[in-house]
Amino acid sequence: MLPVVVLAAGRSHRFGADKRQAILPDGQGILATTLATFRHAPARFVALRHSDRCTDWCEDLLAAHPGWVPIFCHRAEQGMGASLSETMAAVSSCLSSRAVMIALGDMPWIQPATLHLLAARASEVRVVRPRYEEGGAGGHVPGHPVVWGRRFWPALQALDRDEAGRAVLAQYPEALDEVPVNDPGVIRDIDRPRDLDLSQDEKAK
Repeated sequence: MLPVVVLAAGRSHRFGADKRQAILPDGQGILATTLATFRHAPARFVALRHSDRCTDWCEDLLAAHPGWVPIFCHRAEQGMGASLSETMAAVSSCLSSRAVMIALGDMPWIQPATLHLLAARASEVRVVRPRYEEGGAGGHVPGHPVVWGRRFWPALQALDRDEAGRAVLAQYPEALDEVPVNDPGVIRDIDRPRDLDLSQDEKAK
């Protein structure tokens, strides 16, 4: 495994409430389940809103998932790019790894085998992204998490507002290594309450 950053500082506008605390059918919270997925990573960081600091919910979450280092983002309101920039600026200096895996907090159903497959392709000069192969349809859909080689960390730190990683990939298209996977969890995010109840097969269609 690689060090991991989980981005969970968004405002959940389409969900209508703080989806990080929403409960899945198995009784577990969305963000709690995502963090558990990456519990074997050698270094673990979670990007949260600055307003989460010292809240009971945040303290309970971190107590239940020891080893996670919170990054409280002051610019979360500006979009994912701003949160990613702030988080990478905070973690880059304390990581010596060749790459870091960046995941989204609202994608709790990624299979562990997919994480190992992506980590095995990591390189300082490569961006490794899963590609979900839709059975029988002949198509494919890019997904998450994405493994970012160390070469690209300065570019991630320079992001702003809602640019996110797409802006960096646009600068270095030759660095992209897409890995085909049969794991609908890499494209299954939770945007609205109805997404909590969909089966993986239904969401992938």
